[in-house]
Amino acid sequence: MEKFLFAFWLLVYIGMQARRRDPRHTLSRAALTWFGPIPAAGETLSHFHFRRASYAFGWFVQFALALSLIMEAMAEIPAAKDAGWLMGLNFAMSFGIAMAFLATLGLLCKAAKVRMFGPDGVFYFPELPSNAQAQAPKLDDSEQVM
Repeated sequence: MEKFLFAFWLLVYIGMQARRRDPRHTLSRAALTWFGPIPAAGETLSHFHFRRASYAFGWFVQFALALSLIMEAMAEIPAAKDAGWLMGLNFAMSFGIAMAFLATLGLLCKAAKVRMFGPDGVFYFPELPSNAQAQAPKLDDSEQVM
């Protein structure tokens, strides 16, 4: 077991060093890329928090679906009840559900707080030239929060 842990942490260390040496490498960019919502030009802060909450809720649904599939597999397949890796995956999905739920709840509260008590600022990008600002993603009227 100690050899496995040593090999694991050695690989983590080598990966961190490789990422630091070449930040433009594909694996480095994939490890440090943000995959969530980005504020759009002209979007209010409360609407941005609402979009972040809906993004977190999407993760909640995915974790819940994965957990239900794991639980169904454990109920239907007798050998799956004793599989340690399946129990570990069950535990991880439970944590994922809790984290996604808390993120959704927290971001909804944050959006409501900003909407009710302010300041509900508007995003703009001053570093972009005027022609690039026109190309920034705009929100449709259907995406506005009521």
